[in-house]
Amino acid sequence: MRKKHIYWKGWIWIVIILTSLLLLLNFILPLQSFFPVIGDEKVWLTIWGNIISSVIATSVGVVMQRNYSRREYVKEQKLVSLRNKVDNYKVLYKELKGIIESNISILEFNEFIKLIQYIDYKTTNAELIAKVYDYQSSVLNALKRIEFFFQNKEKSAEYIVYHGVVNEFVNIYNKILPAYIKYLNTMDKSAHKSFANVDILLPFVEEKDKLQLSMLKMAGNNMIYEWKDKFIHVFDIQKDNMDKLTKALNCASTDLLNDENEKIKELEVEIRNLEY
Repeated sequence: MRKKHIYWKGWIWIVIILTSLLLLLNFILPLQSFFPVIGDEKVWLTIWGNIISSVIATSVGVVMQRNYSRREYVKEQKLVSLRNKVDNYKVLYKELKGIIESNISILEFNEFIKLIQYIDYKTTNAELIAKVYDYQSSVLNALKRIEFFFQNKEKSAEYIVYHGVVNEFVNIYNKILPAYIKYLNTMDKSAHKSFANVDILLPFVEEKDKLQLSMLKMAGNNMIYEWKDKFIHVFDIQKDNMDKLTKALNCASTDLLNDENEKIKELEVEIRNLEY
């Protein structure tokens, strides 16, 4: 129900003034006139009554029109403010949706599995390590982006949950990625050392000793497998956690977007209520 705006102070003064005029007329009209007057007290009382009625009607109309215009102006200003706020919220919502979708594509464990299963014989270990460092940087940026977006906003329960899930992703990746980089570095060094030794010795050995050189290569490979086993151990420990976190990330993302969208809907309802 629309609230009625009544300016009591103005109406009280109008009533006081008009009542005073009527009382004053009641005392003035019976007095003896010093010059000829057409009509008796009743006629003049009727004339003055009509004048006062016109004044009352005009005053009421002016006051009501002024109040209506004032209410319409205030309402229109509020509508403009609310519409601008809705437009801003929609822009921010679209930006937030883009951040969340990007974070999901980066943080989902499937993306990391693709990275460790990456096989390209033209790619050196150094290039693969650079890819891992880029991925680690993307993981950290996922947390920074959402923190930056909400830095001047009220932190809702949905944001706190979402931030907690992303932060847990970062903590786990900070354990897995360094272990993978160490594995790649060790593999690269051991392989390089093995082949370098073979190249040095090859011109000086007879055919029968080439088997021993092959065993030297094997020693390097054994070192590679040892570090690979260590990495896989770290990987397997975190895998279940990461699978659960991936589901939690999807749920938290949906809740956060729904919460932000609910704010837009509330403003749109307020606008409709003002318009009708």
